[in-house]
Formats: sequence, C-alpha cells, structure tokens
Amino acid sequence: MSDKLKQEYQNKLGEEFGAVFHGLRNDWAWGLMRTKEFRELFSNAEDVELLNSISGGGFLWDIQHIFWDDLMLRVTRLTDPIRTAGKANLTVQGLPDFCTDPELCKEVRRLVGVAVDAAGFARDWRNQRISHRDLTQAISPNAEPLAPANLRQVETALDAVHAILNVISERLLDSSIANDIVIRPRTRAFVSYVKQLVEAVQYIDSFIDPSGNLRITDHGAASDFLQKLGYKPTMEKVKRIIELREAARRFK
Repeated sequence: MSDKLKQEYQNKLGEEFGAVFHGLRNDWAWGLMRTKEFRELFSNAEDVELLNSISGGGFLWDIQHIFWDDLMLRVTRLTDPIRTAGKANLTVQGLPDFCTDPELCKEVRRLVGVAVDAAGFARDWRNQRISHRDLTQAISPNAEPLAPANLRQVETALDAVHAILNVISERLLDSSIANDIVIRPRTRAFVSYVKQLVEAVQYIDSFIDPSGNLRITDHGAASDFLQKLGYKPTMEKVKRIIELREAARRFK
C-alpha cells in the first residue's frame, strides 16, 4: 500500500491508529498474495509434475514448504497478542483499543476473537515446528500431532482479518475494502515460461529426430541440425544440442 494511502489513514484516524491500520492492511494483502501464489503453483497436478521434472522433485518440495511456513507465520503475526516479551506487536488484537465508539469497539473485539480462533492452527505450527522445535514433537512417536492445516484454513483466517479491517474502514473511513487483491501474475508467468521452454526443446528434438529412432547422443544428427541453421557444427555446439535433446526427453 502506498505512502499516500498511509497518510490518508493518518489524517482520518490519527497518526498512530492510521499507521497501525495501514500496516495491518499491508500485511493482510501480502498474506493474500502469498496464498494466491501458493494455490497457483501447487494446485494443478500437471504443473507440479512438470516443475518436479525440471527440479528433480526435491527443490520444488523445498519451495512448497518454505511457502507454507511463510503462510503460517503471516497468519499468526496478524493475530498475535498485543505484546510479546514486553515488546509491542503489530496485530489486529490491538485495534479495539483505538476504537472510541463503544459499539464499534465491541464489534471489532468480537471479530478479533473470531480471527484469533481461526488462526489457532497456524499458531500450533509456528510454536512447535517453525519458530521452535518442540522436543516431544521432534523425537517422540507418541507426540500429539500438529493441528490439521490446509490452504482453505489459511484463507478462512485471512477472511477473518479482512472482516476486522473492513468494518473499521466502513465505519470510520466511509469505504469498503475488497476481499481480494490484484497482483502481477508472477507465479502464473513463471509456470507459463517453463512450459514454453519445455515445448521449445521438445520441438528441437522432434525436428532433429521426427521418427524418434535416433540415439540422443547421435553427433551426426546434431551436426546436420546445426548446418541447417547455418552454424558450423563445432564440438561445443553439438554438445549443447545433445543436452537440449536430453532435456526434451526428460519432460516427456
């Protein structure tokens, strides 16, 4: 969110309240963006299979877990207690104290309770596996499992945070906050570019060997292809063509 919007909030809500509200709206929006990216990357089985074939499986697994842990942290930070170890937190739990209207304060406090409950599963993950490594959880086969967690629960928790921000915005800023954000298609573009690269190397392989009967390491076929393109078939260029053909077969 822009500095201009932050200034607008501060003008209407007061300097501290406006800064806190702006910061929370920012954090909520980033959480929603990361949720969209997670769904974009990992909800389509064919895309996951393709990305696994490129990364060898393990790297994409790492990315999925990094994204997931980030989502757990984002959800918990939004709904944390007002203070931790004596230090103040940016959290929706602090918003009721800024609401001078008793009815609004009561409604915000109720919605905060809903959001804190909705984020409970993420707090279990953060406290026992992400921020800390619970000893019993780590080594005991009889340890109580972590709270069930899925992307829909993340979305529900973010919806609950949105409800808090929106009711304040409607009452005090005379505007609604849409429960959605428009983001640059970073993840979608990444998957699209990967598909284009795969199709390109597969096209090269099919052009060199339409019948599919030649060995991938056939230097003669690679040399013929380079000559058709007007290139001198040096060993380095032949090696590059063979590597492209190997990649093409890996994605089939």
